Amino acid sequence: MTDADKQGCRDVVQKLHDNGLVHGDMHPGNVLRLTDGSIMLIDFQLTMRSLGSAMETERNVDLEWWLARH
Repeated sequence: MTDADKQGCRDVVQKLHDNGLVHGDMHPGNVLRLTDGSIMLIDFQLTMRSLGSAMETERNVDLEWWLARH
């Protein structure tokens, strides 16, 4: 993943959080590169309403951990 791809993932997750949602299942299999080169997150079955900022912080840490390894 490029730095721009990683930032795109962060932006999507932030939009979810801004709307009171968490993805709930971030991992490499749920991030796709489309033929136009853009990144798409998939598999929103575990998406849920946020239980507050602590959950969002936990999810952001999980996202950053995952992005740092890809």
